[in-house]
Amino acid sequence: MLKIFTTVLVMATSMTAIGQIVDYKLKKKQFGWYEGVIPHYTIDEGNIMIPVNESLCQVNLKSDQMSVTLGNQMREGEYKILFSTKEYSVLEFTPQDQMMRERYILKRKGKSLTREGAHPQPSVDLKKIKKK
Repeated sequence: MLKIFTTVLVMATSMTAIGQIVDYKLKKKQFGWYEGVIPHYTIDEGNIMIPVNESLCQVNLKSDQMSVTLGNQMREGEYKILFSTKEYSVLEFTPQDQMMRERYILKRKGKSLTREGAHPQPSVDLKKIKKK
């Protein structure tokens, strides 16, 4: 009886999860420049606290690649859509010649992109801007 209950529960849960995921490609209006400020934070190095000043974060999202500028450093690379729902898409950015990946959450309606910071760097909300 327990085996049947577990099987039914797993099937119902997986069907519900599959039903919420939508096959989604980014639309042309979602491409462009996003900008925000990473607030200041501190790095704990044991007995020393190292302060890090706030810095500007700019992202240029294109149909086939992405460029990210943090302060005065620019990195380019490809991204892939990990999954999408009706409200948002999760993107994984892989800079060229680097192994570390970054995650971004693109909100479909709000014209915003959230960059998930690697600890201790905080996450930052980026707003879509018009750049000439």
